[in-house]
Amino acid sequence: MSWVVILVLAAVTVAVLALLLVPLLRRPPAEEGRDRHSLEVYRDQLDELERDVARGVMDDREAATARQEIERRILALNPEADSPDGGKTAKGARHRAQARRAGRDRPPGYACRDPPPQEDGA
Repeated sequence: MSWVVILVLAAVTVAVLALLLVPLLRRPPAEEGRDRHSLEVYRDQLDELERDVARGVMDDREAATARQEIERRILALNPEADSPDGGKTAKGARHRAQARRAGRDRPPGYACRDPPPQEDGA
């Protein structure tokens, strides 16, 4: 009799967890509209950037920096867009680059250890 109660409680627990987790794991449709709007804004910013360069308001170096930042934001919206493998390589490369910038590509405790001794070449 107690096994039946345990099985029923386990089934109810699994059902409740499924009901709670499924909606949380789905991407809300409102975000897709927000992403589309953000993409339009970034494209408008690129067009405005080109107009500013043409008018002489910005030099080429400033424009290249701003263009790179806008393109980075566009890629952050949809990293799978230009990748033939579905974004797996680009996404992994992006995560590795972020980890390098944060210093997380080193083994645990590396930053706490003393640096290796430097040998003089002479």
